[in-house]
Amino acid sequence: MERYRKNVYCDWEFLESLMSKLGDYPNFDNSFLGNNEVAICIKELLLSSDVKLFLNVSKDFYDSFLSEIDNKRKKAARKGKDPQLTDFEKLVREIDLKQQNNELHLHHNASKVHFDDSLLNDSYLNSLFFSCESKEICKKVMEDYGVIVINTENMNNFKPLIFDQGVALRKDEVSCWNKCLEMKNMIPCNSLVIVDNYILNETDKIEENLTSIFDVLIPQKIDGRIHFHIAIFTTLCNDRGIPYNSKSRLELVHNILCKIRPGLHFTISIIKCSKDKFHDRTIITNNLYIGCGGGFDLFKKGKSQKTTTISFFNPFLNFYTIWSRKAYSNLISDAIKVFNNTSMFDESKMNDSFPSFVIGEKQNRLLTQST
Repeated sequence: MERYRKNVYCDWEFLESLMSKLGDYPNFDNSFLGNNEVAICIKELLLSSDVKLFLNVSKDFYDSFLSEIDNKRKKAARKGKDPQLTDFEKLVREIDLKQQNNELHLHHNASKVHFDDSLLNDSYLNSLFFSCESKEICKKVMEDYGVIVINTENMNNFKPLIFDQGVALRKDEVSCWNKCLEMKNMIPCNSLVIVDNYILNETDKIEENLTSIFDVLIPQKIDGRIHFHIAIFTTLCNDRGIPYNSKSRLELVHNILCKIRPGLHFTISIIKCSKDKFHDRTIITNNLYIGCGGGFDLFKKGKSQKTTTISFFNPFLNFYTIWSRKAYSNLISDAIKVFNNTSMFDESKMNDSFPSFVIGEKQNRLLTQST
C-alpha cells in the first residue's frame, strides 16, 4: 500500500502572493526564521514528498509558464549572465525539478476548488487548502467543513501550529484534557481516530477522559450534512483477557457525544484488536497529531494518574518536529490496514470474546486512502 500523503490544494495566485510576502529569507537550516515562519513552513510543505500537491492550473498553462522560464535562462546563458528570475519563477522551477526527480507528487487541476457543496466529498474533507479567497470566506469554510484554509491574510493566525503545543505532567497533578489541549484558536476538524489499548476499560475514567477530549477537539458547530467520524482502536478487554461488553461501551461513547454535542451528526466505530497491533497511545484528527505516553485514560477525579508528556501539533505545518509527518503517515497506514481487515460484529456468529471486530459504523474518512 502506498504510504499516506495529505492532499494539498493550492491556488496558483496563492503561490504568487506567498513568494511576494517572503522575498529574501534565511535558509531552512537557519535557527532564526524571523517574522515569516509560517510562510517558510508552507513553502517547505509544498516542496515536500509528504503531500500530494494539486495546483489549480492546467498542464498546458503550467508547461507554458515553465517554457517562459526556460527561455529566460537560455537568453541569459548566451550572454554569460545569470537569469533574472522572480522569486515566484524560482519556486515554480524548483517544483518542476523536484517533480522530475520524483521528489514531489504534483497534480494539475485545471478548475479551482470552490468552497461550496462540492467540499462535502470525503477526499476534500480530508485535505488542506491554500487559497486566495478572503479571510472571511476562509473562516466560514473552516467553521462549516472542519478543514484548514490558509491565505496570506490569515497566515499568522496559524503560527502556533508550527510548534509542539504539548505539556508535561507529574503524577497527581490537577489538570484535564481541556486544559492540556487548549489553544487560543482551536484547530478545525471533521474526523478523529483514537488509538489506545486501554481507553475503554474503566467506565468512570471513560466518562471523565473522553468527555474532556471530545469537548476540546470536536467543533461546536459544523455543516449539518457532514457526519463527524470517530474511530477508536482498543483491546476491549482487561489485563486478564476478560472481554468487556462492546455494546455497552459503544452506547457509553454515543451518550457522551450526545450530551456534549447534542446537534452533531456523527458516526462511531470501535475496533477491537490485539495489543500487538498498536503500542503508542495516539489521537489524530484530519489536522492534528496528539501523543501521550501515559494514555488517554490519564485523568481520574481531576488528577493525572502518571508522570508523562503530551505532544500536540499539526504534522503538516510543523517545521521543528522533523518526524511529525512520518509519524502521522505511519499511524494512518497501520490503522487503515487493521480497519480494512477487521470484520463487523455479528451477534449471530460471534460474541465479545472474539479477538477482533468492528462495532458501530465502519466508516471514517481518515481511514480511506485518498487518491
